Amino acid sequence: MDSFAMLKDGVSFDRKRFANDISLFSESLPQKKPKIEAPSTNNIRKEFKIHTSGSNIPEPISSWSQLFQLYPFLQKTQDLITKQYENLTAVQMQAFPLLMQKRDTIAIAPTGSGKTLAYLLPLISLVKNREKLKGLIITPTKELARQVFKEFVVLSEGTGIVGQLIRKRGKELEELTEDCDVIICTPLTLVHMMGENDLPSIEFVIIDESDQLFDMGYLDQVDQILKKCQGGCTKWMFSATMLPAVEMLAYSMLIDPAKISVGIQNATVSTVSQELKFCTNEAGKTIALKQMMQNGELSPPVLVFVQSKDRAIQLGKEIKELVPHTLAIHSGLDDKNREIIVKNFRTGSTWILICTDLMSRGMDFHGVRLIINFDFPQSVISYIHRIGRAGRAGETAKAVTFYTIEDAPYVKMIANVMKKSGFEVPEWMMKLKTPSKEMKKKLEKKPIKRENISSKYRISRSLRKFMKKKHQQSSEDQAEEKI
Repeated sequence: MDSFAMLKDGVSFDRKRFANDISLFSESLPQKKPKIEAPSTNNIRKEFKIHTSGSNIPEPISSWSQLFQLYPFLQKTQDLITKQYENLTAVQMQAFPLLMQKRDTIAIAPTGSGKTLAYLLPLISLVKNREKLKGLIITPTKELARQVFKEFVVLSEGTGIVGQLIRKRGKELEELTEDCDVIICTPLTLVHMMGENDLPSIEFVIIDESDQLFDMGYLDQVDQILKKCQGGCTKWMFSATMLPAVEMLAYSMLIDPAKISVGIQNATVSTVSQELKFCTNEAGKTIALKQMMQNGELSPPVLVFVQSKDRAIQLGKEIKELVPHTLAIHSGLDDKNREIIVKNFRTGSTWILICTDLMSRGMDFHGVRLIINFDFPQSVISYIHRIGRAGRAGETAKAVTFYTIEDAPYVKMIANVMKKSGFEVPEWMMKLKTPSKEMKKKLEKKPIKRENISSKYRISRSLRKFMKKKHQQSSEDQAEEKI
């Protein structure tokens, strides 16, 4: 007989009597709720190719709502921001929380990746308690300073923060410290304005296109400005490119700096397809440009880069005979004329803009679908910034670089950038000899001597009509994209 059955025999359990006791044990144990995890820091950085260095780097933020929750003052800009920008860019994800810590920072991110917004919003938030001049933004060109100022005005609307663009050297420093919170200017303008005065109230210095401002032409001026900012101001340095030697120089000016870089450093944007076109000689480049027009490859607006002011004037006259809606911009023009030319190009009344590297830094032209490097760039950095004027905010575009027999020794350095950026390059180009450091330095300091642009080409009436039709079609396409 089963011993357990014997034990149970005659035994009964009174459920009514022990009902209260049963209820104590009948309740199910609390179940653990599944933990909803936000994207991890490593996952965000890996997905968006964000690289950081330095101590105590804060976690990146992944959305606008998270930004406005963390920094309530910026909620005043919320409607404007969310209407104009759908998502944060990679550099913004990491720069916002880092800059809000008032940390010296170097940020390197591709052209058109939202770097200006990445430093303007933290600056607006940090200078919110209006007392005196607190912020200084330095840019290498007046055109870029004007562009940054316009964006600052839009973003700061309703916040009470006042910015001022310094165009002339006649302004008195005392007037500025009383009237505004942030000033935006080129280094030379500020050096002349300061004179022997210091800038003791400045708390934040932003150096935009910092690698160019650390070039020998600007370095002394930047150094003078930083010495005038007493009391250990916070310094933010932004650029699309930065060579190792320049980066070391930048680090020497910072205290406990953090670094952000996005993607492959010193590479081009992936949205701009790139082509190297052999033209034999200078006359061949003009012929190639005419052929591109006849083949329907020039869809306005188009930017054409040359290496000097004189060549901008020459090519401007030459192209204007082919396409009347053509202008040239260069350092020989006064500020007012340069401002009008930029405005005309932005509004579409100018179809082709001939320019020097003056326009290659930071300028934001929406809708540019074609860049032509009529003159071969003098450096890899120049090449990256030139073609970075197209393909802004994810738009697709094309860049064509002409080269002659004289340029051939330097083709490999551009081919390397193209391959590094993910574009196919003919195998024979990759087998070319890489120019030496001495050759590269020589080219950076002095461009190749070229023949004048003096061909006399005329455009037929049918080609004029064709260019006008292409411009109208381009405008309609852009209008449909906005809708």
